[in-house]
Amino acid sequence: MNRKTFIIIILPLLLVTFVASGCTMGRASLTPLEATETPTPTLQSGALHEGVPLTWEKIADGSGAGEEFLTYAGHVPRLIVITEPDAVSTLHGKVSSTHLTQIAETDFSSHFVAVIHRGTETLIEWPQGIETMREYQPIEVESVRLNENIITVYAKLHRQVFDERYVFNPAISPYYVLRIGRPAGMKEKEVDFVLNADGQTIPQMCAMKGERLRWEKMVLDSGVDQTWAYKERSPQLVIIAEQEAISSVQSQLPPQHLALVANVDYSTHFVAIVYRGKGGITNRVVEMIDVKQRDGTIVICAQLHEPHPRQPVAAMVGSPYYIMKVEKSEGFKGEFTFVLMDNGEEVVRQTKVIP
Repeated sequence: MNRKTFIIIILPLLLVTFVASGCTMGRASLTPLEATETPTPTLQSGALHEGVPLTWEKIADGSGAGEEFLTYAGHVPRLIVITEPDAVSTLHGKVSSTHLTQIAETDFSSHFVAVIHRGTETLIEWPQGIETMREYQPIEVESVRLNENIITVYAKLHRQVFDERYVFNPAISPYYVLRIGRPAGMKEKEVDFVLNADGQTIPQMCAMKGERLRWEKMVLDSGVDQTWAYKERSPQLVIIAEQEAISSVQSQLPPQHLALVANVDYSTHFVAIVYRGKGGITNRVVEMIDVKQRDGTIVICAQLHEPHPRQPVAAMVGSPYYIMKVEKSEGFKGEFTFVLMDNGEEVVRQTKVIP
C-alpha cells in the first residue's frame, strides 16, 4: 500500500472509528441530575447547583401575550410559591385561565407549585431607524435543589437586552410554572424558596411565615375619576372592620364601589383598601400577592408597579386602588398591627382594633 492510498482511504476510516468510540464512552459516563442522591454540588451551564436534587415537572409556560397579555406588569423577575389549594385563586390574572386550571389539579399534600415571572419585555427595536422584531425566548428551568431548609429553583431567564436609546413598549410578560415534589417529612412552614436566575438570588414573594388568611378581590380601579379619589401621592392602607367606619372613605370611592364595601358581612370579614397614590396611570398597577397573619401582625403583600423607565406614559392622572375583603380566622378580635409590603419592603404600618 502506498502513502497516497493510506491517506485517502485508511486514515479517514481510523478517525471515524476513534470519534465514534469516544462519543459512545462519553454518553455512557453521563448521569442524569435527578438520579444524584448526594448533596454534591453540580456544575451545569456555568451555575453551581448546591444541595439535594428534588423531583419536579413543568406544568406550563406562557409568553404573556394573547390571553396571557401582561399577566405580570412588573419589569423585574419574581418567584411566587403556592403551597395549599386555597391559595391557587391568588394566581388569577397572573397566569392564563388554562394554566390556572392545570395548577388547581395539583395534589398539594405531596407537591408545591412555583411560578417564575420574567417581567415585561418589548420585542421591537429600531436600529438605524429600521423596525426589527426580536424572537421570543422562553424561560428554562435547569434543576430544583434542597439545601438545609432552602429550596432553590435554578433557571435561565433568557432576558432580552435592548438598546437604551429606544422606546420600551411592553409586548410580552413571560412566565414558567412548575410542580415540585415535597421533601419527605417537611412542611411548608419549615422551608424557604428562592429563585437562582442566571446567578442572581431572588427570594419568593410574601415569604413571611404565618397563617394565610383567605381573601377575595372586590375592585381594581385606575382612579381616573377625580370626583372621588385619594388625593395623596404616597401609598396608603385603609382597614374597615365595621359598618360605622365606611364613612371614612366616602369621599375616596365612587358610589358603586362604596356600595360593595357596605354590603360586606363584617362579622366574618374585614375590608382592606390599598391606595397607590395620585400620579400617572400608565402601568401604575396595584397587584395583590397574599395576606398572612402572625403574632398579632397582619401582612398584606402587594406589588405597586411603576412604568418602565423608557416606557411611554399617558398624560392622564389617576389614583389607582385595590379593594379586597379578608376572611376573619377563628378568634380574630382585638388589636392588630397591619403592614403593607411592596415587593418585600414595608410601606405602611398601622394599628387597628378589630371588634
